[in-house]
Amino acid sequence: MSIAKKLLIPLAALVIGMVTIFAVSWQGLARLERLSDFMADNVTPSIGILANVGHEIIDMEAAVRRNAFARTDEERADLVKKFNVARDNATRMLQQYEDSLVADSTDARDLRDTRAALNAFVPAAQELMSTQRVSAVDEQSRALSDSLRRPADALTGTLDRLTDYNQEVAVGTNASAASALNQARKELTIALMGIIALAISIVLAFFRLVIQPIGRLDATVSAIAAGELRRTVPLLDQRDETGSLARAIERLRVAALELEHERFTKSNTDAIVAVLQGTSSTVEFGGQLLGELLPLVGGDRKSTRLNSSHT
Repeated sequence: MSIAKKLLIPLAALVIGMVTIFAVSWQGLARLERLSDFMADNVTPSIGILANVGHEIIDMEAAVRRNAFARTDEERADLVKKFNVARDNATRMLQQYEDSLVADSTDARDLRDTRAALNAFVPAAQELMSTQRVSAVDEQSRALSDSLRRPADALTGTLDRLTDYNQEVAVGTNASAASALNQARKELTIALMGIIALAISIVLAFFRLVIQPIGRLDATVSAIAAGELRRTVPLLDQRDETGSLARAIERLRVAALELEHERFTKSNTDAIVAVLQGTSSTVEFGGQLLGELLPLVGGDRKSTRLNSSHT
């Protein structure tokens, strides 16, 4: 397998890791965006509308109470007008809430209860306002307590329950957003650690597959160039580019060794021929021949000549 193919696996893993980081980041950001949009488009407007509905209900109750102390028909008419404006505003805002801001079945149930309580409160308040007279304040106050207190309390209770539920939704949404952010950070940290580990593994693999073998081959080539023709070439059994390079160096070493053998043989052959041409007898020829050949195989030239002279 080539070096490129060996490095392809960690490189592919690195690319996959980078894609994973992008996917994790995108998923986390998308979840945070959904929670943020829900908070901005639903929860916050819901709480704001319910607060305004509460203000309108307070205005209606204030109009009913002030109507008991009105001295003229003009004052009563003005208070009735204010009551009707507050009622219309509250009805309109609850309808707006129902049209676009209901979060779930619990929210829808609380909204129905609130609208029912409002529908019960308004006729009772209107009836009481139509019968209130300043000459019977005590009696009218008791009537307010008896006929209006129960629907007023019911309306306030259902509105408070609806508001509390939306506040719980807001708290839950914030908690979910914080959890999503922490989860995204954790996943991103893990992915980054994986990318770093893959990058380190690629560097180590490159060092092991490329740098280290090339260093060994460079040392071998330097030794052969210095004359160490019997130096063993490493990595001959590798099946990649370094193995091919090692086998090429081995072929050069063998060729250099053969060339050295030829040079050595030729030079010594010329020397032996030159010596033998100067002999005058067969005995001298044999002695000179042995004297030239024995050193080539590790013998002693001097002892050979002494033996030849004795003969």
